[in-house]
This record gives sequence, structure tokens and C-alpha cells, in this order.
Amino acid sequence: MSRVLSSASLILTGGLLGASLLSGCPATVGDTCDLAVARRVAYSADGQPAYEGQALLITSCGGSSYCHTQSPTSSMVPRYGAPADLVFDPLIIDGAADEADAQARLLRAVSVTHRHRDAVYASVVSGVMPPRGRPPVPDLREAAAAYRTYAGASDAEGTALPGIQTTEGEEILRNWLACGSPVVERTTEPSTVLPCTSNADCEVTRACDTDLGECRPVGDIVARRETELVPTWSSIHANVIRPSCATVGCHIGASAYNMLDLSDREDAYVALTTRQATMDCGSRDYVSGGDPAMSVLIDKLQVMPSCGSRMPPSGLSADTVAVITEWVMLGAMND
Repeated sequence: MSRVLSSASLILTGGLLGASLLSGCPATVGDTCDLAVARRVAYSADGQPAYEGQALLITSCGGSSYCHTQSPTSSMVPRYGAPADLVFDPLIIDGAADEADAQARLLRAVSVTHRHRDAVYASVVSGVMPPRGRPPVPDLREAAAAYRTYAGASDAEGTALPGIQTTEGEEILRNWLACGSPVVERTTEPSTVLPCTSNADCEVTRACDTDLGECRPVGDIVARRETELVPTWSSIHANVIRPSCATVGCHIGASAYNMLDLSDREDAYVALTTRQATMDCGSRDYVSGGDPAMSVLIDKLQVMPSCGSRMPPSGLSADTVAVITEWVMLGAMND
């Protein structure tokens, strides 16, 4: 039996912003909620699902790399001034080494988002946040377009998700917030389901479905969308590198992490096949044609890489990693 539940029923209440984001009478989320719209699914180029409002927060507020992320930050990847406790980056938990920890992280993101829903919405409508035209946000429309919606199985192209700073994007955000910020938690059934007889038995969610005798999840289960990825550089860059790596706060523009800008297909190929990673990764080549084991790129795609953290932080499907590995094994040619 599917264990699907709106995250709205698990939201923790209490707490207010320490200071008002806006003066006067800011816009509010209100009570009007269309839950079916709030649960419309958008997919990343890798086929990873998220509800549209959830995807807008991922692409415009966190992305596990900047501003409101809950991931560890450093001087190399700063949080750009966002308060340390104002974090709401609702990435799904697929591929997490510790599912309970990842589930708790997602629940915190949903809880904080709901608690500050009016302030989040007002800051977007007013143009205060995300900061337009300032690093690390060069083009939020492009960031949001990394996710697309599809009308059905016959729709191969899909429709790009509108940017958060558009009229349509603002309404997607408002409705999603008004509906309790439902999230996609994972793409497959959990390998282990925790039994329970009371809420106290559920360490993370504190919510027991007594009818099923199981702990309720934070969000919903939505399958990945199959993508047509082939082991060529053009396919890999268009379907994986550009939308999943060359994103705001990661590998794009002048502020690209480790000065590795992967936004342009040709420049990205040259950089990956001619440069070495940092000393932390043993100064190995990013891509060593014919030798996936010695390629830092392949290492960083693993759930637990030998150096640094997993990239992208939200993870890629095993099938996607297999295709990229095959490309490297075949010589990492540029087509």
C-alpha cells in the first residue's frame, strides 16, 4: 500500500521572523488553495520530480548551494547573507546515505517554509528576494526552466517552469504555500518502513498512521520521469551538466565553484578534459578518457565520493550515472 501523505499534516508551528521583511501592508498567502494544482509535478532534466512550488524554492532559494540551503557552506560557497536559521531548501531525499537524517532535513525545510510563508511570498512579490541581478542569481528564469512540466506520455518537450519572479510563478508559489507546501519526498518506496503504535514511535515525523501501523512520511512518492540520455557529450551536457551542474551558486559564471564554469558546452568539455581537480581529490583529472575510476567527475557522482561532497547534492539516478560512466569509458569524446 502506498504511504503517501501531504506534508501539510506534519508541519511544526510557532516562530516568527525576527524582523519584518517589508514595511506597510505586505502581500499575504491567504487561504485559497487548489491542492491539485499545488501537487502538479515538474521534472528536472534528469527526470527528478518535485512539485512546482517545491521546484521554485529549489531553483530560486537554495539548490543545496546558496542562500537558504541547509547544506554546509564555506567561504567558497557562502550563504550570501541569509540568516543561518532561515533555511528552506526542499530537496528530495533520493540517494541520501542516511535516510532518517535526510527526512528530518526535508521536514525542517517544509516547517520553516510554512512558518514564514507570508514573509516568503511577500518578499518575492515585492522583488526584495531573490535579489534580482545580483550574484548568485544571474537569471532566475533560466534556473527555474531547469524543471519542466509534461502534459502526458506523448509530450516529449514539455513546458519550462516559469520563473519565480513572474506573475505565473508568483501564483504557483502562493497557491503551494497556501496548501501547506506539499513536497515530493522520494521516487521509490522506502526499503524499510518503521512500524508504530503511537506518534512517539516515529522519531522523525512524530506522526503514526495507526490504521497502517506505520510512521507517516514527510511527503509523497513520485516516480522519476524516464529521459533519453545517450553516452555522447552533447546529450550529457544538454540533459545533465547544463541543468543539474551549471546552476545558480554552483558551476556557472564568474562565481563558479572552483572556477569551473560548465554552462557552455564547448568550454565545459575543454575544462573537464584538460584540468585537474583540487589537491583534496588527489589532483586527478576531472575526466580521464577511458578510465572512469580515475575520473573525479565519476567519483563525485557517487552517493559517497572519496573526496568532498556528492554532486549534484540532490543526486542523479543510477541509470544516468551509468550513461556518463559509459561515455568516459568510451574515451570521453566530444561530438
